Amino acid sequence: MISIGNTMAAYAAARGEMGKLPGIAKPGIAVPMPSRRGACVVIDMGANVNCRPPDLVDFAVMASCYSRLILGSNSRVSDC
Repeated sequence: MISIGNTMAAYAAARGEMGKLPGIAKPGIAVPMPSRRGACVVIDMGANVNCRPPDLVDFAVMASCYSRLILGSNSRVSDC
């Protein structure tokens, strides 16, 4: 989904249409970015200001899933 408007409205529309991963408490906004080794995923570009350590682990899981399923990467999140 691409949004040039209200982030919360985009989140609500995406969650209503696609749902969320089981066990994930907070959503994260993922942005594919180019790097010297190909594309990588940067997640939670400031949408969540009160994140706890478990939320950061969830963001890593979501970024890893996105990277593998959408970008076709076999690498771990830490490799980006």
